[in-house]
Amino acid sequence: MSSPPATADERRADLRHRLLAARKRRDVAATAALRAVITAVENAAAPGASDLDTTTQSVIAGSVQGLGTTEVTRLALSGEEVLAVVQAEHDERVAYAAEYERLGQSDAAAELRAEVEVLATIVAEWTR
Repeated sequence: MSSPPATADERRADLRHRLLAARKRRDVAATAALRAVITAVENAAAPGASDLDTTTQSVIAGSVQGLGTTEVTRLALSGEEVLAVVQAEHDERVAYAAEYERLGQSDAAAELRAEVEVLATIVAEWTR
């Protein structure tokens, strides 16, 4: 049995592989959960506005000139940070499913619980 992915790159690749498999199976819940978590991981790696260089170098205030001047290096996430994002997405869905259930929206709650199962499996495999 192989070891679970540990680095951020390995975990991102694992998520993408699972998404491809879910799409091939036409698993709607897994596809939705994996797309959302991949997006959340990518958003976590996005630099904040304070990391942007907005020094005035042209006629338009806050703009910069030159090829590539608007490119910003993405943040390097650790494997543990990627795991934390997946866990947060899981926890968020658990809370929303409970809220939907409380509001009598059992179909929406069931959809979220199906996504929770997918994310719970990933967290369990990555932390064994």
